[in-house]
Amino acid sequence: MGLFLYGLGFFGLLLCVIGLLKYLQFRRKHNAALNVVLGKYTHQQLSKKQQQQVHDKAVAMVLASNSKMRGFADDVERYGWYALAMKDLGIASLVPENPCWTKVKNPYMDIRFGDRLIQVLADSLKQQYGIHLNFRKYEKEE
Repeated sequence: MGLFLYGLGFFGLLLCVIGLLKYLQFRRKHNAALNVVLGKYTHQQLSKKQQQQVHDKAVAMVLASNSKMRGFADDVERYGWYALAMKDLGIASLVPENPCWTKVKNPYMDIRFGDRLIQVLADSLKQQYGIHLNFRKYEKEE
């Protein structure tokens, strides 16, 4: 009986660890998707001069990162890095009730173009604030 309870406890612990890892993975993706959505809207509202500053900062951050990737293949990569650049430049998100950027380690890896979570968040902004956002993949890296 004791061995059975030990095995049951180990199985329960294993399920808790797997659940925690799944939660952390979802949270990482959610934070990255939120940055992309907030980043695209905010960047579009900036002056041309500010947009250029954000772009230059994002490119510098990409070059300084450990990533082997360079440039942006789609809006998800672009606005993920732009969000980090805006955070670094002290530019708050301009989406109502969402002034903060989330912590994201690598916008290239934490969320991918076509992930359903991005569209869910974009649809939420549309419903709550009337903000319409579309995300595109580029024909060649920009």
